[in-house]
Amino acid sequence: MELYNAINGTNYTNVDVVEINTLQNALFMDRVNDLSFTIVDTLVEHQSTLNPDIALRLLTYMSKLYERMMDGKRVYSRKQMSIPRPEFIVLYNGKEEMPAESTLKLSGLYKKVKGTEGHEGVAL
Repeated sequence: MELYNAINGTNYTNVDVVEINTLQNALFMDRVNDLSFTIVDTLVEHQSTLNPDIALRLLTYMSKLYERMMDGKRVYSRKQMSIPRPEFIVLYNGKEEMPAESTLKLSGLYKKVKGTEGHEGVAL
């Protein structure tokens, strides 16, 4: 919580705003995600190895967390749901050198389409 407060300039002290998000079979049938927790509306993921696809992993984790928040057919009701705004923080404690702070974007993983240089096009 202290680290979260330092990163976000907040003052949370109530540990009830923290929810541990261990997802069994998060991406693979025999894998559990690393330490992950939600504090307020922010998904915090810890990893000890570098992974250039972490933005995709976080999207997958968040969709699984949203799915857990839904109660079956509620997503098909006429009443709009209220869900936490996704904000992702990755804490890395591995041995490889990393900058103190960096931004990885999901859009950085999009396939490049031949002839679309200079455009933000995505292959469909």
